Amino acid sequence: MGEKAATSYLQKRLNLYLPGYDHKGRKIILVRPGAYDPSEFDPILVQKVGFMTNVAMMKDDEQAMISGIVIIFDATGMGISHISAMPMSTTKKMNRYWQDGQPFMPKQFHQVNFPPIALSFFNTVSQFMKEKIRQRIVFHQDLESLHKEVPKYMLPKELGGDGPTIQQLTKEAKEKVLESRDFLIQEEKYKSIESKRPGKPKTSEDLFGIVGVDGSFRRLNID
Repeated sequence: MGEKAATSYLQKRLNLYLPGYDHKGRKIILVRPGAYDPSEFDPILVQKVGFMTNVAMMKDDEQAMISGIVIIFDATGMGISHISAMPMSTTKKMNRYWQDGQPFMPKQFHQVNFPPIALSFFNTVSQFMKEKIRQRIVFHQDLESLHKEVPKYMLPKELGGDGPTIQQLTKEAKEKVLESRDFLIQEEKYKSIESKRPGKPKTSEDLFGIVGVDGSFRRLNID
């Protein structure tokens, strides 16, 4: 992915990092899966830019590595087009990344503004999660409920908080990623050469369990 393409994806305000830490010393990440148009942006590249943002924003954050992170999923704008565009195998890989692929542990997940289709999607995806992760998920019927869990001074104004706007948070994330350009390019060169692994090489089935669940969510049922 070129710098120009990455910049256009960053402007969609998908993964944002709230200022400071909560009362338990945890970093809070705001994820906005409905903030882009899947007819214009490749959902797999959207995830890649999200992961790049995670690395750039968190690579020097020792406190987050010690105390963990809290993730807010704001499903505003998320519809069937977002869900049907996402291969099921990619969704399983994303799950594995959030659960095991980071140097910081997700301590809690807050779900807000979930329309029925997004809730059905989540119920399907949750079967790929570890039980301890499912126990850390909290659904909020309104922002007032969210404010009881996450300090308002950290939340952006769009979520009823007193913190920076989403536009301001996007600008900060974009600048941080571009500052980390050389680091991210170097990181992408590292790969696992499974033929050199002692013992049995790891396969996609071993790592992600994707065999037998490939396909999409196009036939997702909505109650």
